[in-house]
This record gives sequence, structure tokens and C-alpha cells, in this order.
Amino acid sequence: MEAGYLGKRYATEEIPYLQVCGRVAKRKGKYTFFWTGSGMEFRVTGKELWVETEVAEDMLPPWICIYLNGRLLSRQILLPGRQTLCVYTGLNCEGAKHIRLIKESPAMFDGHDSSFSVLGLVSDGCFKPLREKKYRLEIIGDSITSGEGLYGMPEYKEWDLWFFTARPEYHYGMQTAEKLDADVSIISQSGWGIATGCDNCPSHNVPSIYGKICGVQTAESAGKAGAWEEHRFQEWQPDIILIHLGTNDVAAFRNPSWENPKNGKLYKMRLEKDGSFAKKDEEKIRQAAYDFLCEVRRNNPKALILWIYGMMKNELEDVLRRTVEKYAEKNKDARVGYLSLPDTEEGEFGAVDHPGRLAHKKAAEVICRAIEERLSGEGIKI
Repeated sequence: MEAGYLGKRYATEEIPYLQVCGRVAKRKGKYTFFWTGSGMEFRVTGKELWVETEVAEDMLPPWICIYLNGRLLSRQILLPGRQTLCVYTGLNCEGAKHIRLIKESPAMFDGHDSSFSVLGLVSDGCFKPLREKKYRLEIIGDSITSGEGLYGMPEYKEWDLWFFTARPEYHYGMQTAEKLDADVSIISQSGWGIATGCDNCPSHNVPSIYGKICGVQTAESAGKAGAWEEHRFQEWQPDIILIHLGTNDVAAFRNPSWENPKNGKLYKMRLEKDGSFAKKDEEKIRQAAYDFLCEVRRNNPKALILWIYGMMKNELEDVLRRTVEKYAEKNKDARVGYLSLPDTEEGEFGAVDHPGRLAHKKAAEVICRAIEERLSGEGIKI
């Protein structure tokens, strides 16, 4: 498409009042989005709007959704190469329109990539200021927070990127952000835990990649785009942080051991004969959770931090609750707490045995209520 045919072309760095959401790699001429729920927001007048995207070859094509004035306008997959997508054309709508583009696909690891870049916008209108939201919310999690299975039906058991979604009407974190009037940033990886992944691989833990823009990505294309760079915490300080980890650590106790291909060493979280967690392995989780709280607080000194857990059983509840309480007491940190979430019940599941829309809605209601109570107790009005 020739610039000017349907309007003026704006490179990413030229777009006035653009709000980038989530941890994003910024390069001259492009913004690259890796994480679930990352994207951009802006307000623009005019009848025409097109977005220029780029997806590297040999990667899993990502899904995105686009909202116009809070209503879903489109949901689509981005194919490899450069594309100019029509957001709308010939739209006879008065005033500025609020546009929100959201990445629904999760970040990937083990050499895979599902990121995409926005190179610019084409519009015949002009960009208008965005209203600043009241809070900043960061969510750190696993497959539940990645929205795995959330878009599919319970009978679907095969893994597919199509079943992931971060749409606000589905996803607990996005619902929480909307209720609180918050910008949101999500760092989440399916199958990863606090101390180990569900596959017993000890490097598959979310705390280990928290300091990078998107440290979970190992694909060369993602690295070149900026995924492996250090995240600049001071540039975006959240007011509220939710840590939603622990489900995969429990799964590791019941899954086969993991063998390190480099040296043949086996790793396994073990159960006692009575079915309880082996104390040594339980302690690994406890220490990893404590250390992660220290790291999160060190990088976010003023945030309210809630460790949330329970949508897929709550076998680690005592371990996590006591760890959070120990951290708060030892560090005299009153702005750290634990929150139990309701379990996913029959009829509330989505695809691949993951919580569905109703379960996410329940969780969002509990989280919002807890945050409102905490903040009101501190004399902060929601």
C-alpha cells in the first residue's frame, strides 16, 4: 500500500498519544509484542485506519483481536511476512474512536516464537490524547494467566494457539484491570512454575525470566527483536502486582522425571508413600516463592503485591500462604498478602482441561473485591 492512498502513514515512533501495553521491545520503525495481553491503544478520528504488521518466517502465527470503542471489531491470525490490515474503511463515525489491539497468543519457548511487530499506522484522521487510567496492574502467572483453553470448549483436548485469549470479556486479569481502571502488563508461561515446570525441568520457572523483556523466548528472531534485553522496571512501576503461580509445581510431583540432555541428570519433585509432598522438594518451592517475593519487591518498592492461587485445586495453599506471611512478617511489609481463589467446578472448564470463561469471571470478582478492600483499608478510594 502506498502511503497517502487512504491517509497518511505514521511510523510507530511518529504516532501521537500512543499507549503501548505490556512489556514491548521498541526499535526504530517497529514495536514487537511477545506476551499475552500486550498491545496498544490510541484514539483517532477519520474514516480510514490500517495497521502495518510483520511476522517473522518459521514461527507460530499469533492471534490478535481489535476493539473499537470497547466492542470487539475483529479477531484474526497474523500470517508470516508483512501485512497491511484494514481496521476499518469508510466508517462514518463522528469524533475520535478508541482503538485497542491485543495479542491473544502467549509467548513461546524451546525455540518457538509467536511474536509480531507493528511497523506503523495509516489513517486519514488525527490522533487525540488518551485518558490516563487510575492504576497500573502487573500479573505474573502460568497457563491460566496466558488464557490457555479459555476460548475453547471442554471437548477440545488438543493444544492449539486458537484456544488462548486475553479478551477482557473472558480473561480474569483483563477483567480485573477494567474493573480497577488499570493499564495491565502480563508475564506468563504455560507449564512453568515457581521452582520447576510441570515437566520437572528446573529451568522452567517464571522467576528466572522476570528481569528480561521476554526471557522465556529462545528463538533467534525474538532475541534480535529485543526479547532478551533487561526490563527497565523504573520506566513502568505497577501499583498492584498479582502473582498467580504454583499450579505447575504441584503437577511436577505427579509427572515423570526430567532428564538433562547435556549430562543425563534426572530431576523429579517427589511424593512420600502417603501421597504428601517430600519435605525437601516442598522446601524448594517455599524458598523459591520467598526469594521471588524479595525480587518482586526490590524492583517494585511501592506496589501492593498479592499472591493468588487456587483455580486448579489448592494443594500448595498452606505452603504459599505461610511463605507469604513469613515474608511479610520478616520484612515488615504490610503491602504483601495471600488470596485464595475459587476452584474451577464442573461446567466451568474451557479447552484442554483449563478454566473457562465462568471460572475466570469468578476469580476476577474475588480479586477485585480483595483489592478494593485492601486499598480502602489504606484510605485509597477505588
